[in-house]
Amino acid sequence: MKQLFTVLLAAGFLLTGCSKDKNVNQPVPLELKGNWAISYAKDVSALQFDVTRTAYPTISFKDRSGNASAGCNIIQFGVRAPGTGNDLILNNLSITNIACVNYAPTETGIMKNLELTQRFKIENRELKLFDGNGTILLKADRIYAID
Repeated sequence: MKQLFTVLLAAGFLLTGCSKDKNVNQPVPLELKGNWAISYAKDVSALQFDVTRTAYPTISFKDRSGNASAGCNIIQFGVRAPGTGNDLILNNLSITNIACVNYAPTETGIMKNLELTQRFKIENRELKLFDGNGTILLKADRIYAID
C-alpha cells in the first residue's frame, strides 16, 4: 500500500510539473507592447472623439494585459498568446461603468471586436486585429512618445 501511494504521488508531481495551463495569460509579444491610436473598428460607423478633439480611441498592451478607451470608459483585458506566430486571445474583458451616451456605440463596438480577436499583424507601424475567419476587426497606428 505504501509503495502504491509513493508511485501515485510521484506520478502526480510529474504530471502537474510538466503541464502548462493554456488559460494563463502570457507575456505580450514585444512588437505589440505600447500604445496604439485606433483608426478603424469593424461595425463602428464613426469613431467618437472627445469634444475637445484632444483624445482619440486607443488600445495599449502591457506584459500580460491591456486596455482600450474611446475617451470615457476603460476596457481592460488579459492577453494570451497561445501557440506560435501571431495568435492572440484577449480574455476577461471588463469595462468601467461611466454614463457617456455619446461614446457608448464606439465603446460597445471596440469591446465586441476585442472579444472576437484571434490573431494580430503589424505592418508599416499599423496594427491589425483579426477574427478566426481573417476579417479585420480593428486597425491602429503606433503612438510614439515625444521627447
